[in-house]
Amino acid sequence: MPMTPLLWVAVALVITIAGTELLRRAPPRWAAAGLLLVPALATPQWLAAGAPSFSVVKVYSVVVAALYIQALRLRPQVSRCWQWAGTLLLAANMLEAVVTEWLRVGWPNAVAGLLLVAAMAPPSAIQVGPPPWREVRYPLGVPWILAYSLWNLVFVYGDRPEFTAFALVHVLAPLLAGGGRADRWIQARTAALALLMMVRMSAPQPPWLVRVPEWHHPDWARGLAWLSLAVAAAVALQSGWRRASADGPRKLLGALLARRRERRALDAAGGPPN
Repeated sequence: MPMTPLLWVAVALVITIAGTELLRRAPPRWAAAGLLLVPALATPQWLAAGAPSFSVVKVYSVVVAALYIQALRLRPQVSRCWQWAGTLLLAANMLEAVVTEWLRVGWPNAVAGLLLVAAMAPPSAIQVGPPPWREVRYPLGVPWILAYSLWNLVFVYGDRPEFTAFALVHVLAPLLAGGGRADRWIQARTAALALLMMVRMSAPQPPWLVRVPEWHHPDWARGLAWLSLAVAAAVALQSGWRRASADGPRKLLGALLARRRERRALDAAGGPPN
């Protein structure tokens, strides 16, 4: 008896979370070797089965992000260049979906993606935790992560609705694997997506992958796109307000200190010139 879509989502969630946890605990070199070996061996099979070249490239782009995580775990310190690389990888992955959605589906959820890119935490927020696991942490904040999850789900629902159940798994798995901690989400997200994309390419038929075109309804798709835009706009406004609130006191303090230094200089010179 075939599994129902919701049962498939539940089972796939358990397996994906277990795989994500395995990658988190694995030595970085072993994890990187697995992430390299599986797609390298499977690519001929994917191409022979008629997989679109774009899908193969997409898998490798996700694997590159997962390899970046493992490389970062090996570094004793996180340099500015590595921090920028992580932020740009996430932004590039999102912008790829933004362009695709704008061209194929419509603009509301695409604009939501642009707003979330603009509201991302700065590169300096990327850090690596202590041994033994040395987790990569990027505290994007709970509102941003929830808005991103909604945006990503709406993107799949609008562009490839038959993969909505699959999208539910790769959206929910990192939220659960991260244990509710926003700073742990990025590593769990990258690992879960890499694992799921490789399974989707290698076994695109039931029971490994369930397609649910019957879940799609145009009115729901439009409504969810506007909801995603509203949530992303709220997150972007909150992010802008927080940054402005943080910059204001710093600028004021800087001005006061500069004024004080100026007065000291004048006093040392014998007072203001006549």
